[in-house]
Amino acid sequence: MKKMVKAAALSLACLITTSVSANQVGLSVKLADESARIGMLSETEWMQEIYRFEAGFQYNENKDYLVDTSILYTNKGTFDPNLDVGFRAKAALATLDEANETTYGAMLGIYARYWLPTPVPSALVGEYLNSPQIITFGDGESMEEYSLRGQIQLLRNLNGFVGYRYFSIKGDVADVDLEDGWHVGIELSF
Repeated sequence: MKKMVKAAALSLACLITTSVSANQVGLSVKLADESARIGMLSETEWMQEIYRFEAGFQYNENKDYLVDTSILYTNKGTFDPNLDVGFRAKAALATLDEANETTYGAMLGIYARYWLPTPVPSALVGEYLNSPQIITFGDGESMEEYSLRGQIQLLRNLNGFVGYRYFSIKGDVADVDLEDGWHVGIELSF
């Protein structure tokens, strides 16, 4: 529990520090059949680059939880005017209630967003993150996450999305899926 509180406090401190110079600050909510996630975000756009800081808390029906904070660097239109490509680094802490195990580590990965040629701003977003054994600590050996979603701008400061997300922890005895399924959500910016 102490690790979770420390991770949440660190995430909040990072967001408060970066929100002073942010172009937008916001909240996100994601609901799936067996899990829910609430998060905070801070995004800054500078020329062709986007820096996005996120912190979130996720739990599922098995009483497992995941606390994470991440930074995303995206370069807009490098290969194609509609394609944003970037890298994400994430610190994650996962606690599995039934197994009484805690895993934490640094996840590194890639990100891509393709803006669709539609009248309303909409895009397809894909992401892959991995935490190999060398930077994964606690009871797990590695963590893996990938997601694909479609998003659309519903209002000036409200985006909606539908997608699929997989988050797994590989352990000594067994692999545990914290999330493996479809979700819907919204992102509100201020």
